[in-house]
Amino acid sequence: MGETIYSQHIILIIEDDATTRDLLRGKLEQAGYIALEASNGKTGLARALSLPRPNVILLDLIMPDMNGLTVLEQLRSQQTNKPIPVILMTKLYVGTDQ
Repeated sequence: MGETIYSQHIILIIEDDATTRDLLRGKLEQAGYIALEASNGKTGLARALSLPRPNVILLDLIMPDMNGLTVLEQLRSQQTNKPIPVILMTKLYVGTDQ
């Protein structure tokens, strides 16, 4: 039978850009992961600390409400057991067209 959500690999995407979030979710799901999403830092922090806990977090550095470093700092201060690995992401725009 199928595995429960607690026995599968869960990745939380905390990213304010919907296009980037959708792209990441699609690629992760194609690879067999469960992808959870949050469109801002506050929601992402709450999701990271609730069940089911993610195995990994993909965290955007630049977000309007709470930046990624603040999310990471608060996450680390609130975790009482094994920390969740976090991969920080950002977009780099070069030139004046962006």
